[in-house]
Amino acid sequence: MSKHLRLIVIIAAALLLTILIGPLLIPVSTSGNLEAREIGYTDSQYIEVNGVDVHYRQSGSGEPTFILLHGTLATTYTWEQVVGSLSEMGTVIAYDRPAFGLSERPMPGEWRGESPYGYDAQVELLIGLMDELGIDQAVLVGNSMGGSIAALAAQTYPDRVQSLVLVAAANDGHGVPPVAGWLASTPQFRRIGPLFVRQKTEGFALQVLDASWHDPSHIPAQTVTEYSKALRIRNWDRALWELIAAARPFEMLLHPNEIEVPTLVIVGNDDRVIGTETVIAFGEQIPDVEIAIIENCGHVPQEECPEEFMAAMRAYDFSP
Repeated sequence: MSKHLRLIVIIAAALLLTILIGPLLIPVSTSGNLEAREIGYTDSQYIEVNGVDVHYRQSGSGEPTFILLHGTLATTYTWEQVVGSLSEMGTVIAYDRPAFGLSERPMPGEWRGESPYGYDAQVELLIGLMDELGIDQAVLVGNSMGGSIAALAAQTYPDRVQSLVLVAAANDGHGVPPVAGWLASTPQFRRIGPLFVRQKTEGFALQVLDASWHDPSHIPAQTVTEYSKALRIRNWDRALWELIAAARPFEMLLHPNEIEVPTLVIVGNDDRVIGTETVIAFGEQIPDVEIAIIENCGHVPQEECPEEFMAAMRAYDFSP
């Protein structure tokens, strides 16, 4: 081997070692200074489901049972403006999906088998929550990615879903490309990824919150506080990275023409996160669907337009 070729090999080997080993040597401090159980609500409850300590809030009584699934970077607080009115219609259970809110954030090495942050695992956690609470059937109400998880649950377990309410949800706009998901799951990126998330997400979360409202000047200060508080819970950044690592393109999993349960789609006419037309096009593929479009409203109708949201809910027939 010539000296020139040998030098190239040495440089290439050094670069490869730097790429493989360097990230593992970067110190990563623990993020967040809040413990979830220390900042709960007066009605907060916890229950272990599939090895995960799940935070939920329950109100109302009787049938039907509404189970509320929030979107990415949100928490049970996203339903605060409508939960009282929903409670007049039946039992209401809102819970925090893994990686968000006050539910447990398992770390790598703390679970066996599939990541609890994967979409299929989130469906199993939802069904497991119903099992633990003794709920045979429920109306699943999901916003954004929470709606996509609810729709996937209805597609997978139609006998457990009485009706489906998809609020600004679709099978597009959520997923992570397979290559990106693979990279995110490598030891190197699992090490440094949370640092990137930590540096970028808080500002990004508030940008998404602004984009989620038709008129962001009306966002209440308390809403900003609640969204920001969730980013101060211990290991929030590592859990969010695990969610990214476990993600797959939703269109590979969720097929609207296979959803057999009655479905109500609620969407603002100014959804700039997923897109109003995308949500409508998804909903129109569901065999038994009604679509309610709310004027002058964005991606989170339950927050920005609660009265119009509830009008759509009351007008829909939730009888079995």
